Amino acid sequence: MRVKGHKNIFAMGDCAADEDMPLVPLAKVAEQQGKYLAACLNDVYHKQGSEACPETKFSYKDVGSMVSIGQERGLLDLTSVVDKNAKMSGFLAFLTWRIAYWGKSVSWANKMLIPMYWFKSKLFGRDISRF
Repeated sequence: MRVKGHKNIFAMGDCAADEDMPLVPLAKVAEQQGKYLAACLNDVYHKQGSEACPETKFSYKDVGSMVSIGQERGLLDLTSVVDKNAKMSGFLAFLTWRIAYWGKSVSWANKMLIPMYWFKSKLFGRDISRF
């Protein structure tokens, strides 16, 4: 994740490119890269030197895919995590996606607001107005 030709400059997310093993620009890739880079920079902070950053390459671990496709339906694919038959579709996949989305929320305020927004959109429909 080091920028070529620089010892103390790193790139992650969409701006990080690995010529040997290119990764798709997704949030789950950037999240894992962020954790890897945070561990590296914490090592530098505690050991006081850029030599503390590991020269090991970042390795991405697939955590599966989930998507909401509307009308309370979703798709879930965990074949790379669990087994070859770990696929799901329909309402249960949609519910799993909602629980995961809610669980990834950082603040307690958002954890309270998100279900309220879901309830509001279920009751009144999606807000498509513009100002």
